[in-house]
Amino acid sequence: MNNLSSVSILIPTLNSESTIEKCLQSAFSQTYKNVEVFVCDGGSNDKTVSIIRNKFPSVHLLVTDKGVSRQRNKMIDETHSDFVFFLDSDDYLDENTIKVLMRQQAKNNADIVAPSYIYFNETKETKKIINCVETFDLYNFLELSDNSKFYLAPHKLYSKSYIGDTRFLEDVAYGEDTIFNLSLAEKCGKYVGCDNCFYHFYHQPKSYIKKYNLKRRLKIYSILFKKRKLFKGDKKLHARYNNWLYSKIVEFINFLIRNKKIFGLLCILKIRYFLVFKKLNNSKIILIFPLFYALFRKIFK
Repeated sequence: MNNLSSVSILIPTLNSESTIEKCLQSAFSQTYKNVEVFVCDGGSNDKTVSIIRNKFPSVHLLVTDKGVSRQRNKMIDETHSDFVFFLDSDDYLDENTIKVLMRQQAKNNADIVAPSYIYFNETKETKKIINCVETFDLYNFLELSDNSKFYLAPHKLYSKSYIGDTRFLEDVAYGEDTIFNLSLAEKCGKYVGCDNCFYHFYHQPKSYIKKYNLKRRLKIYSILFKKRKLFKGDKKLHARYNNWLYSKIVEFINFLIRNKKIFGLLCILKIRYFLVFKKLNNSKIILIFPLFYALFRKIFK
């Protein structure tokens, strides 16, 4: 065991009483023999902390203010393991996950290793296969985030030395994983994706997604827009990033329209004279959509 690199599984929780037991059982069932488990609770007012203390006394239990970025950062700072693996409290792992990922890490001298995964909810499962060995630079970050859920931190094993002093932004509530991985891509590491479907993502219902604060969601796009300067030395890469970012903004606008939140965006942008559209029906709302497309096309020329 002393010859094995150490791995910490990091789990942020908030009112996770219905899922945390299965999540922790999967973490403690790992066949890899040098694993420790950290949980950082963000102020649960249900039985989450009680379940952890009573049923999983060996967990390193931390408490901090609400915010998944703050929770993850606290766990990164507290652990002294060689590698960290991010696991969300409503997800779970197959028992060989860490063992196989560490084998792939050693074989490829990788900085980041990710298994393939399964999305599941109450009615269905969907598999996503990842199988690649890539240089983890800015260009491949864009390619990988287009073709998989690469921008997510959960389901990935990271070298602690590769993370270094990089941390999750604590003043955003949406897209913190994207910024974290984009910052790591600047270091040009090595990424390995393996085809074993070991990670089980719980697909949150729409009602959960709608809880996001629009102002805080919009902030991530402002940050990503400023990140364009990273790519200015390479015209091809700069254009690729602009197209990627443009597609994300259009995706966000589509989200707003699907969820009838277009006026939330207008309020945030303080285009107050557009509030008259509040009184119009959905078909007329759609008429202003091309204006947003035209605006963002002009920005990203």
